[in-house]
Amino acid sequence: MTGNEKALHYTEETKQLLKNTLTASQYSRSKEKRQYTVPTQPVFESMDDIKPAARGVATRGVTAILKRQPPPPPPATPPTNTNVAKASSITPQQTKSTTDNNMTGVHWTEVVTWDITPETNDYTPTLPKSPVNQQQPQHATDFSSYSNSSENSPYNNTTKPRTRNNTFDTVGLVKVTASVGKFEDIKSEAMNSWDEGVDVRLDNNDTKKKPKEWLSQSAFFSDKYSATSPPSVSPDKNVSPDWLQETTANPNRKTYAEAAHQLKSGRKTPEWATEETTPQTPQMAIPYGYSQQAWSPQGAAIPHPLAPMVMMHPPYMQIPPMLPPPSQRDDEYYHYLYKTIRDKDNISSLTSLQKRITKIFQRYINEFSPRTVAILFEAMVHLLEHEVSTNQLETARRIREAWQSFIFYVTRHLRIYAKSPEDLLSVLRICTLFQKYSPKIHKELPMGDIARVYEIVKDMCTPESLRKCNKYLRSLKAIPDTDPTSWPDTDDQLPSVPSAEDIMAEVVNKTNVLADYETKKEIHIDNKVHNPWPDVIQYARVHFMLLREELLKPIQNTIEALFSGKEVQTIELPHDCAMFEHTLPKSTTMIVTSSEPAVIFQLGPVLHHDDIMESFEEGSFVFMFPESQTTLNPSDQHQILMNMTKRSMMGRAIRASSYDKTRLASIHIQKEDMNRLDWSANYTIITCRTNGASSLSVLSWLRKEYVDFKKERFSSVLTPRVLAAHNTLSPSQLKAWYAENVEEEKTNNQVTVPFYLMGTEVDVSCLMVNRGNYKARPAENIWPRHGTHFESMAHSKRPPLYSISPSQLSAVKFALTHRIAVISGAPGTGKTFIAAKLAQLMSQALNAGQFHQPLLIVSKTQSSLDTILSQVMTAIPDIIRFGGETWDDALVEKQAIRLAAPSVSDTNYHQHQQLERQLSKNQAKLNALFIARFQASEHDPAVMCTAISPEYLKLLQHGYMNENNQAYAPNYVVLWNKWAANDKKTINYPRAKSEYKDFEYAQWVLETCHLKKAGRGMMPLLDTNYMQTRFTGVANNPVTISSIVDSTHWPFESSTLSSKELRSKLSKVWQRLSKDEAWTCSDSKRTQIIEALSQVLVTYIDYEIQEILQDQIKTAKAYDENLVQKLTFLCRFNRVIGITADFAAAHRDWILTLWPRAIIVDEASEILESTLASFVLGARAEHLVLLGNSDNLSRPHLSNVDMSGNPRNLDVSLFERWKKSGSEMVLLEEQWRMCSGVADVIDQFNSLKDESAPLLITAPVASCSENRVDRSKPQEEIMYGITQRAFYLEYQVSGSSKQNDKYSKLCKMQLTMAEVDEARFIAFFAVYLSQQKHPKPYVTILTVCLVQKYLIRAILREEVPERTAFRSNVAKISIDTVEQNGGRQDSFAIISTATPANSFSSMNNVSFALTRARYGLFVIGKPERDDVHERWKDFAKYMKSRELYGTHLQLSCYEHGDTFNVGRWQDFDLMRNGGCSKPCEKLMNDGHRCPEVCHFLSHDQVVCHEACNRLRPSLCPHECKKKCFECSANGSCPPCEEITTVTLGCGHMVTDACHLLQRPDELECQVDVNIKLDCGHEINVPCFKSKDPKYLVCQTISQIDLECGHTVDIKCGKSAVCTEICNQFYDCGHPCREICGIEHSHDRKECTATCPKRLICGHGCANGCANPDKHTEHCIEPCNYICSHGYKCSRECWRDCIKCVSACPWTCSHYRCTKKCFEVCDRPPCNKACRSNLQCGHKCSGLCGESCPPCSTCYGDLKCSISLRTLSEFESNEKVYVLPECGCVFSVESLDMYFLNQSKNGEHTAVRLWGCPTCQKTIYRAHRYNKFIKTEINLVNTIKLQIEKKRQELTLHEKSEIINAMNDETKQGPHNLVGGRWFVCNNQHPYFVGDCGGATEISKCPECDCPIGGTQHRVVESNRFYGEFDGSLSPAWPGQPGTQN
Repeated sequence: MTGNEKALHYTEETKQLLKNTLTASQYSRSKEKRQYTVPTQPVFESMDDIKPAARGVATRGVTAILKRQPPPPPPATPPTNTNVAKASSITPQQTKSTTDNNMTGVHWTEVVTWDITPETNDYTPTLPKSPVNQQQPQHATDFSSYSNSSENSPYNNTTKPRTRNNTFDTVGLVKVTASVGKFEDIKSEAMNSWDEGVDVRLDNNDTKKKPKEWLSQSAFFSDKYSATSPPSVSPDKNVSPDWLQETTANPNRKTYAEAAHQLKSGRKTPEWATEETTPQTPQMAIPYGYSQQAWSPQGAAIPHPLAPMVMMHPPYMQIPPMLPPPSQRDDEYYHYLYKTIRDKDNISSLTSLQKRITKIFQRYINEFSPRTVAILFEAMVHLLEHEVSTNQLETARRIREAWQSFIFYVTRHLRIYAKSPEDLLSVLRICTLFQKYSPKIHKELPMGDIARVYEIVKDMCTPESLRKCNKYLRSLKAIPDTDPTSWPDTDDQLPSVPSAEDIMAEVVNKTNVLADYETKKEIHIDNKVHNPWPDVIQYARVHFMLLREELLKPIQNTIEALFSGKEVQTIELPHDCAMFEHTLPKSTTMIVTSSEPAVIFQLGPVLHHDDIMESFEEGSFVFMFPESQTTLNPSDQHQILMNMTKRSMMGRAIRASSYDKTRLASIHIQKEDMNRLDWSANYTIITCRTNGASSLSVLSWLRKEYVDFKKERFSSVLTPRVLAAHNTLSPSQLKAWYAENVEEEKTNNQVTVPFYLMGTEVDVSCLMVNRGNYKARPAENIWPRHGTHFESMAHSKRPPLYSISPSQLSAVKFALTHRIAVISGAPGTGKTFIAAKLAQLMSQALNAGQFHQPLLIVSKTQSSLDTILSQVMTAIPDIIRFGGETWDDALVEKQAIRLAAPSVSDTNYHQHQQLERQLSKNQAKLNALFIARFQASEHDPAVMCTAISPEYLKLLQHGYMNENNQAYAPNYVVLWNKWAANDKKTINYPRAKSEYKDFEYAQWVLETCHLKKAGRGMMPLLDTNYMQTRFTGVANNPVTISSIVDSTHWPFESSTLSSKELRSKLSKVWQRLSKDEAWTCSDSKRTQIIEALSQVLVTYIDYEIQEILQDQIKTAKAYDENLVQKLTFLCRFNRVIGITADFAAAHRDWILTLWPRAIIVDEASEILESTLASFVLGARAEHLVLLGNSDNLSRPHLSNVDMSGNPRNLDVSLFERWKKSGSEMVLLEEQWRMCSGVADVIDQFNSLKDESAPLLITAPVASCSENRVDRSKPQEEIMYGITQRAFYLEYQVSGSSKQNDKYSKLCKMQLTMAEVDEARFIAFFAVYLSQQKHPKPYVTILTVCLVQKYLIRAILREEVPERTAFRSNVAKISIDTVEQNGGRQDSFAIISTATPANSFSSMNNVSFALTRARYGLFVIGKPERDDVHERWKDFAKYMKSRELYGTHLQLSCYEHGDTFNVGRWQDFDLMRNGGCSKPCEKLMNDGHRCPEVCHFLSHDQVVCHEACNRLRPSLCPHECKKKCFECSANGSCPPCEEITTVTLGCGHMVTDACHLLQRPDELECQVDVNIKLDCGHEINVPCFKSKDPKYLVCQTISQIDLECGHTVDIKCGKSAVCTEICNQFYDCGHPCREICGIEHSHDRKECTATCPKRLICGHGCANGCANPDKHTEHCIEPCNYICSHGYKCSRECWRDCIKCVSACPWTCSHYRCTKKCFEVCDRPPCNKACRSNLQCGHKCSGLCGESCPPCSTCYGDLKCSISLRTLSEFESNEKVYVLPECGCVFSVESLDMYFLNQSKNGEHTAVRLWGCPTCQKTIYRAHRYNKFIKTEINLVNTIKLQIEKKRQELTLHEKSEIINAMNDETKQGPHNLVGGRWFVCNNQHPYFVGDCGGATEISKCPECDCPIGGTQHRVVESNRFYGEFDGSLSPAWPGQPGTQN
């Protein structure tokens, strides 16, 4: 496109744009075009908002107008707005019929969006097609066809001048003013002219100036400034984008002001806004085959960039290039997005951006500059990449919700800002990633703009950028794959990260992904062993394909074998796999490794290799698919299998356990698969011991880096060296990685020292023999050395300087001077020890260099990790450990889950508590639902009876009563049991309920086991104690299921499902049964009905379970994010982080956010390279230390044997590859663990060549002369009780194959007698070794399976305490599996290869297990029968060749020299104490001979059963009756309990237990003696008290008569005081309530009784009787007044009652009162009889218009208190009156006389309300006597007002105090002048104006709400000066109302 063409194009666009802008502001009406919409113009709140918009009006073509609301439109004219909210209720036909001019009968809110048809320019209504459309603004309407005359305007209003509140109906007059001058002056002139109906136009100055704020006409129409707008579009429409067509420009243009001026003359459309037909320019040549049509706005108004956007589909979109200056929000978001990109590896940063996406696109993006929009897209790339890698699509969903806004700004970005390859790539990458959410997104993208930008930037692209562009464009279908002319693409289309559906589909479709990929690409996928990798992409591809095969193939082979038709028992399962058929999901539980729920499955029958403990090892990969309920026919087999595929799931094992016959397993199913779970289906579960979490995480990372490799995500130091397997790179390798700065890196390549260690001095005291201040500079090879005086000495004679061996020192130096350091050594050479020392030194260097990144310590097992951390912790306390339980108590407090436990000091603690409550509440609901599901599915009568339809319930009750001849209906449960008596499930429900109880207990066992052992295979996020609290909270707060009968929602009131619909469905089920046969139908029919009812309930329950599970997953995500944030915070403040490799790989994204700079990896030879590389190649990592075993057996364990060894070599670790590549490394040579006798056996065995696993290092295990164990601790090396250091015992099976019930129940496994016997032998042998004389008799029992571990542990607990007394060292016996014992070693190791209970072990753990012992190694097993790795059989053969093999083991007694051969557990009976069978015959500490046989442990453990012979106390002649061991345990004999009699000094005899009489002189004689007192009375006291005067007190009680008349009882010698109540009276007559004996007065002022006076209001006086002259004047009780309507007064009693202004209700058929309710009635009482009949049927005896009294016949005993007659005694025609307040009845004649006499005779002279003659209750509503009642009420109110007025009057003293207080407050200035003045309001209430005395503000009077105060020192007109209050002569300010001046 030429420059002229561009100018023409943009000119035409601007013309159309300005035309729409102007014409959209005209409001006219056309009968031919029935359309009313709101033009989308920029809206401003005030004139101040015009300025920034007005500056750009010439460039943007937008009219800046004030925000004005139109006046109410005429009824026939719809307002200019639409309400989309009601659009859904109108059909297009309805809308069309209601668009007449009058719009009769249709509310305007029913009008929906309207489309403009370009061909006819007619308006046709359309309904919104999606919720997204309903939220978008409507199309602006072209009103150019509307007349500008006032008579045609729908908003014609000629009676009012134009104001800011009026509609902008016409442009009106235009006033021209100079464009020079201040903007504020121009704005003021514009505002003043606006009210007069005149617009201001700036004078057009022709002087050419540099445009600053305003643009000239030429600049306005230049191609540099064009304005476009985003029209509306529905995301559901798939319209292929076309190219824009160019139009020619109209040269006859005028300015906006000139055009506006013409409107005044009556022109409808300005000259330059007329539509013209212009020839189109030829289309531009576009690649990809896309084309776009010319843009025709069709009347769409152009929005201001700050106004709400109106979106259109990309083919019709025009973008305004000119934007206002960056706003504050724009700057803030630019900085925020920049930080997000900088911290892109921080998950919390990406999560924060995700939460803001919706708000950004819906509210803020219109304020963004193009610069900020560009960086927003770049940040979105990182966010979407993260979510795709984690299978989350939340951001894509949010973008879809704001799709129009997103597309608009993408298009604008491409047209205005995108000028470089990076700008284009960011858009392409976002769109490509969005395809994961919407695969057809390419149909909605502006592909024409993308192609245009590509043509511009393709020449600037690097090869890598060009490759990415091609790949993304191909993914977006911009270029076809088959196009021979398409751009080259290197994307190999790797398979996806496997999902459950992929795993199954590949089996069903017989697809071999790896083989197919190799065939397609004509390559062979294998891991490199010797050669370097060319780049990361190839590295990622190979490891992805191999690791994918390793994870999936064992599972897929198992599925293939299952589908092959073989019997399950005959299927040979793949390596490390187990299969469980007929499993059923039962419930969910909470776990510590995630806040998401785990599903509990009940396993099916036992199969071969059915060891649930091994198979469901925590973290193991689990795959499950539903079992088909039908037989697979060949014809439909594939379809059935594919249906099963779609319902398959995968997850990770959590825990398995069994109780009795119930076997359960908990599985953490992937949240993406959770909605597939069918709670009624049986599943086949396949497990594989591969860690699923880490494998899937690594696969996601590998594929991500292959598809979208970004160098900045990798360490520039470590990554090229890992690829090359060498610290020094070749020139080609340097060029490949450092293409930008090769020369600089050539220099750095020669320096192998990590950067943070350059020039750093570290303290190496931890390596020295003598502690002190020893410094070293590793980079300069400066280390501590011997002094000069030692140089002449031979090396062998020099004293040791370092505490480590020479090879270990070399390893330390090597590790600190190489970026990648590999340290190799045989087991026992101190690798873990060196790792701890290196951690201390490296952490020092990081801290010294102020590198605040942590040091990461990684190992394969947690035990090895704990060994390192326990040594590091003493020097570096700032460590944090990730993992499960730790064996080192010191590390417990360093556990991450402990440190991250929520606390009230957390900033998000409130949110955490809310999430915690939600999780617990959801789990409680799930527990209730699973119980309800069981009850419904098993036909619990208590549940099923509630599902009976009410109509059929009556029929069943009637049938039951007829059948049983009963007159009453039974309860529902009995009724159901009778009706469903032959239903099998109903009959068997008690048994099913019992089984469910067993299941619940088994679930409790499972959860308890999980809490104890969690964290071994998956990283825990929660502390087990915290989880236990959560379990307790859930159990203590159960949730109940709502009732079906009366609930609104079911199963909970918070559920979404309606109970009404449930009841309807249940009723429909019952309707299948005819009413006639409801009780008599057949049993089969009843069963069908019951099953249908059960199915309805179960369906509802299952739906609710899924709803809660989804909410639980959502809540868990937020909860875990909070935990991760706190963990991140903790890691920032800890120098060392310890974690296992699997945990680090599973959480690699989070680990990399910690930016570890240095990593130490122990057991590196056993870790897959891809697992290690996923987290050690972070962007800031620069130092990697690998430590591993040198033997050929320490390789990563693989479940897929095809991946092991040649040709795939997946089990070649980075450690091994480094060695085989011939790179630098160091070898540890000295043996520090095993003595020579043990090391020599292992050395020769490992030296045997294994063809399948070539040696890593050919050197043998360090032993012999290099052994540092021999002779280091002579006492520990002595062979007590054994004759050989190493031996293989072939255990001979001697027991029965019958089941051992005791241990089967304890271990929850089916164990035979023979298996228990073998375990007994191992346990007793371990006890035997622990009983020897070793200083540290530590014994470890290692098993290859968990079942054997649990069995041996149970035997040690159950049987050993009964066999021997010497069991103090039994607690020191450690029992564990080989895999869980990593990093630990003991003096003796006993290895059991037994696999009881059909368990198995496929791990090649021989080498590791054999290196766990220092001084003795014993292997016990059955080589030909144990289901273990073949390597164990090789070791048995090797031991046989060494003659260290046999069926019996020779033991010896170190004391007597006897030898024994043991081969069965019974053989240890002869040496149960660790010695031999000879008696000990040594004296024990108690003097007795030892009764035990030969032993070596202390006699303190022996139980002596001889009689106790200890010495007795001197006065005790009795012998001790206890055994010797009983007294020895307490240290003394127990007290003698023999009964003895002794004589005391007083002569009395005492008989008691012997031990109480050992000191007679100190005994107190208890014999009673008689003593005569001085008063003459006698008392009896114990003998020992007879000499003490304080006990000789007379207790005789005497009765005395007092002067007051009362009689009291008093002790002898005491004075009498009367305690009775006084019987006198106060002066007022009230009785005295004081104590008679206490002096008091009877004056009235002491009276505490209430005052008897009654106030005029009827309440009592509240001041009390003590103040007779001071009664209550201000009654604060609630007013009792009730008007004639029955309405109660709401005021306090002291105020006058509220006057009811309603019409008086006293009416009858004869008279009617015309007064208001509070006024005295103006009608006479009606004496006519009431014509009504009472409810009893008798005629009313009352009066017309009055309340009907009780029936005189039915209630004849009621009595009139005036005439003293009952109703039965009244005359037949005598009328009765009832008072409505109290219900008392009277004769009308008597009551009339009462009121007349009371008022006439003056008896009612006191001011008081009328009361009932009988009960004295105040009367208010007796209509007949209203004259008396209302008169008295009005009088009382008048008195109340007078009392209150008098109370409010001020005394002179009070008035003086008020004046002085006000004057003191207003004194100001140096002269202390008083300026305040008093005024009164309109109702004469005084108020004070302080300060200067002049009013400056207006307020309200607190008494009457009248206005008070004023402005400008003058009060309002209704107020006046009140100088008489304080004596002021005049107001402080003149001119006040009511004054002369």
